[in-house]
Amino acid sequence: MVAQPPHPDARRGGRGRGRSLRCAASHQPGRAFGCGGYGYRRSRRVRGLLLRCPSHLRPYDPRSRSGEPAAQRKQRRCGPSGEDGGVKTTPSATGVGAPRRETTGAVVAAYRPDAGFADRLGRIQCQVARVIVVDNSGPSDRAIGHQLAGTDVEVVENERNLGVATALNQGLRRASELELSWAVLLDQDSVVDMDALRRLAVIYDEYPAPEKIGLLAANARSLASGKLAVLGRRSRAGYFEVETTITSGSVLALAAYRSSGPFRDDFFIEGVDLEYCLRLRRHGFRILCSRDALMTHAGGQGLERSFLGRTVVVGDHEPWRYYYMLRNFVEIVRLYFCREPLWVLRATTNFVKTFIKIGLYERHKSAKFAAIARGVGDGIAGSWRGRAGGFRC
Repeated sequence: MVAQPPHPDARRGGRGRGRSLRCAASHQPGRAFGCGGYGYRRSRRVRGLLLRCPSHLRPYDPRSRSGEPAAQRKQRRCGPSGEDGGVKTTPSATGVGAPRRETTGAVVAAYRPDAGFADRLGRIQCQVARVIVVDNSGPSDRAIGHQLAGTDVEVVENERNLGVATALNQGLRRASELELSWAVLLDQDSVVDMDALRRLAVIYDEYPAPEKIGLLAANARSLASGKLAVLGRRSRAGYFEVETTITSGSVLALAAYRSSGPFRDDFFIEGVDLEYCLRLRRHGFRILCSRDALMTHAGGQGLERSFLGRTVVVGDHEPWRYYYMLRNFVEIVRLYFCREPLWVLRATTNFVKTFIKIGLYERHKSAKFAAIARGVGDGIAGSWRGRAGGFRC
């Protein structure tokens, strides 16, 4: 954050309550964000305010030329190494550089995939050191083992469907045992570009504070709607920062995974990625998404409907999917509303739009709205926490 020049009243001594300091966070004079409305001669009140106010909201200190210590200025300008050239080519504080083939693995959560699964897997296999597939199909369907016979893909077979979150945790624990630094997270129906990892590594190298990167996301184009999964603002850079993103196509730093903890097993399938992204942000990590699509993603069956001459594509998920969506969203709101209120409001608006689409276009409306009501009720009750619960699939 660029330090602001002192307010003219502060340079004159700041006499009187009406003359205030400039808040470096709000760029407005006065008492914005609780950053003070008192002159600097009232030292006791200022000291107490500084102790209570977060560092990024503290008022500008006129006794320092730039508002920050010289050591911090040097580190911000020259990077952790103290050498000219910035932090762009310097590994992060955890000792992890940009994702490369030899330091990156892929974790794929699979449940009864189609015959093209092996071909899609080959597109990421040539970009990483190891591919780990977690098979949730159960003992009655071991088609994955037959499809991947003769390859060096490692398959973890579960006795029943444990959900996406548990499958990702199993694969990430195995990647940590292999001493890898990054893990590409994929769904079974995702098709990644052949140079996706290289282009994400470029984003890592270009970002001015790579030690803060917890997740690099490959923007995806939906096969159902043809739209980008994440729409970012236009910029000259090939990336933008986001609050949340989908799991598939994400490259997760295993150091951030160990610091933030595992995915929530009790979320089972829906909202796993949203909750984890918000948790990464709570732990101080950044999430960067590529501006261009680096993969295609099915993202549901996709049902086309016509409305006022326009074609509308709706998800048309099974009722149990909507149950998990709403149950887990209620939990996310409980955990992160105070920290991410704008995100929660936007997500709530999107859910309202989803309800309208269900009522207008989708099939089995009564079953879906019943599942939604049950999900909201269970989410508020909270008795499901720590176990999968709910619908069986």
